[in-house]
Amino acid sequence: MSFWSDVMSKVNEDNLIEKSDEVLFDKKISGLNIFDKSKVQKGLRFYDGKFIDSITGKVKYEFDYKYLGILYNGFYFAQKDYEEKSWGMFNLDGSKVWIKDEPIHHEILGSDHNTVYVFTRETKMYKGRDVDFDVIVEYDLKGMEVSRFSLYDNLKDFKKYHSMLELDIPKLKWLPSFDFAKRKRESPWGGHYCYYHLNSLSIIPENKNSSDSRFQKGNWLLSFRHGSMIFILDKKSKKIVWSTSQKQVHGEIQGQHSPEMLENGNILIMDNGRYRSWSRVIELNPITNKIEFEYGNKKDNKFFSLSQGLSQKLDNGNILITQSESGRCFEINYKSKKIVWEFYHPSIQSIKNSKYKSNYGKRCWIYRMQHFNYNEVQK
Repeated sequence: MSFWSDVMSKVNEDNLIEKSDEVLFDKKISGLNIFDKSKVQKGLRFYDGKFIDSITGKVKYEFDYKYLGILYNGFYFAQKDYEEKSWGMFNLDGSKVWIKDEPIHHEILGSDHNTVYVFTRETKMYKGRDVDFDVIVEYDLKGMEVSRFSLYDNLKDFKKYHSMLELDIPKLKWLPSFDFAKRKRESPWGGHYCYYHLNSLSIIPENKNSSDSRFQKGNWLLSFRHGSMIFILDKKSKKIVWSTSQKQVHGEIQGQHSPEMLENGNILIMDNGRYRSWSRVIELNPITNKIEFEYGNKKDNKFFSLSQGLSQKLDNGNILITQSESGRCFEINYKSKKIVWEFYHPSIQSIKNSKYKSNYGKRCWIYRMQHFNYNEVQK
């Protein structure tokens, strides 16, 4: 695909989030379906401010702050809603510990040293446009800022690893209609464009390849939707030590989410397949750049999550997958690739819970469902 045809095929996520090809809500398939109870990972699963028991489907905890929720150190962290300017730390009874009046996006992540990471953005004038650049901010459990990492401040380093992106083309003042990446609405940070669209951070755990400094415990694993790029940063220097991108992976990764380093040294990736209209979950060997596990393709086990989603490796070896725009989550057995557990969002989109009239009558989306073991509530 040429650069210009690639540019013209891409639609900004914040514009197309208003659209969905999903069929109208079908109440008959709502809620929990268990196909093989003996193979389901027991624990709690989060979606829309609720933690449900994976076996009974009963709600264990429910919170008013519904977006990006995690359990960490015995507390609940979440954003009020998508792009809302409020997020914070709460006790499990829902009472507030502290709240920040600032917008975040995509991620709240607990570290291994009593801090949490979130993503925010800063707006810069870039090539004639008001462009948002991502910032990773670390907070302690008192709500005090500990560290800050700006992608804009490190832009020269990242650009060494990729070719020109859409926003590297100067804005054409004499052709304002040719503005392919502009949001319909100004972002909460003040921009109408987003350069990298950081959508995931994970911390590399101890793994088979930890003796290789690129894959040592504590390094950062980042996912950029724009350009379909994945990077590993050294935990101390924050210098880039490894990367891969769209055309470097067999079959291409397209608009991927949630890369996660596994104990076997592979990287689990939710490959959305944004431009081919089907998704897959893969395990990528970061040394050979070869795929060693794959679920989902055009014919078998086909599913599609256009612009959101998650894949998570569970303790029993299974994989939990979020098919966001369908409001569907499912757990597959790693060896057989059979679905052992499935959940459909039980609610319908309406004026009460959706900003987008075009989706009224369709199933509510699930940005991502994450699994938490029972003992994580006590930590």
